[in-house]
Amino acid sequence: MGNCISSRNSKGKVIALEMDQISRYPRQAKVMIKSKNSSGKVIGHSNLTFQLTDPLKTVSKLIEHNSIKLWASCCIIPGLDPRGECGKVCQDNCVFLNSGSSILLALFDGHGSDGDKVSQFCCKFVEKYYFDGASNLEADPNSFLIKLMEECDHELRMRGFDILYSGSTGVIVIYIGDCLYSASVGDSRAILGTTNPPAVLPAPVANLGEERKVLESVKFRRGSKSNPLIQPVQLTKDQKPEDPEEFDRIVKSGGRVQRLLDTDGNRIGPFRVWELSSNAPGLAMSRSIGDLIGKKIGVISTPICTKHLINLESDLFIILASDGVWDVMDNDDVVNFIECFREKCKRGNIRALGKHTEVIPSITCIAHLLCEESRQRWFSIVEDEDVMIDDISCIVLELKKGDIPIQFNPKKNIGVVEETANENDDMQQHLKKAPTVNEIVTRDPRRGSLVTDKFNIPDIMK
Repeated sequence: MGNCISSRNSKGKVIALEMDQISRYPRQAKVMIKSKNSSGKVIGHSNLTFQLTDPLKTVSKLIEHNSIKLWASCCIIPGLDPRGECGKVCQDNCVFLNSGSSILLALFDGHGSDGDKVSQFCCKFVEKYYFDGASNLEADPNSFLIKLMEECDHELRMRGFDILYSGSTGVIVIYIGDCLYSASVGDSRAILGTTNPPAVLPAPVANLGEERKVLESVKFRRGSKSNPLIQPVQLTKDQKPEDPEEFDRIVKSGGRVQRLLDTDGNRIGPFRVWELSSNAPGLAMSRSIGDLIGKKIGVISTPICTKHLINLESDLFIILASDGVWDVMDNDDVVNFIECFREKCKRGNIRALGKHTEVIPSITCIAHLLCEESRQRWFSIVEDEDVMIDDISCIVLELKKGDIPIQFNPKKNIGVVEETANENDDMQQHLKKAPTVNEIVTRDPRRGSLVTDKFNIPDIMK
């Protein structure tokens, strides 16, 4: 279409790139990790070159709904440790299903020692529950989704997995009739790309707090632009411990909500759920599947459900993704990226990458391309924070052919959201002091559950 977007060089100068340049992703990466002293000053750099992981799953196929054929695609890219010190098991899983009268999209992001087993179980459970309960779904989709999540959580306890400190987020969207019914636990998210947002939004836009600073930095480095003709609509509500309703439930259940402290006493990373008497479990979400210790202190498996009436003239596509995407791309970024590249991507019969030295749209689906773009942005965080790259997964269901002219305009600056009052120490004087990064042994204090088998945790279940 002759349009271009931009990137920036090492000095921050904007460099115009044609769209076919920005969508080329080499299978080898090189990052320059900053070394910092205790005050955060950069005192050196170390260069790392490493091979990138290939997708565990890449699917693109036509599915039918209301006599219309729609393209659906999904992708799972396992995370990795750029330093090669930790063998990382992928804990994301996703599936899309079609019964003939409805479409179900489901994505799970596991955490903890058995997080991979939990997310795999959830996908299998959802598939069976969906096809066995068609009549219940049609009668009351919201009740169906609530029971699905809660029964999945209950059944998981019967399977012998180690879920004291392991669990999963979950996000499910069902397209039935002319409506989308969505349900989620945790911080995996579903959004809609549209040219005409509804007057009443299904769910509020995620309040990113301190994470906004990271997103803005990554967006700046990547030269992200926005298209005013397409807008994101959030279909699910991120469930964070600092949200007033979630915070009150956790505190009343005997938990505490605090952030980690760095070596200088500064708060870092997301708010987390802790027991009063120990530095566990450190969950960065207030609802999940599994997590038995968390269930004792107010973490629940009941999802928040929403409904959206589809507008076939303006609604373009649905995206479900794990925080491997949302940690580095905001809603605007995701819908603009998909609309920019989905018509350039391959549809159907996605093959292994084989001897290809880079990933480009013509050889893979839009879900895979979105995951590759997310991973490219993770390099900025790796360079700044020396962390592992998270697992990245997404599902894309295209509702309408992409025919919007690409007109990128610079995005206006978004103000950083101020930290909430829940963080103030004077509100929690009776609680244990927030743990420090020295007490919590991890190279990744920003994401996931902090409990590992390295911790000396008392057996409080007895």
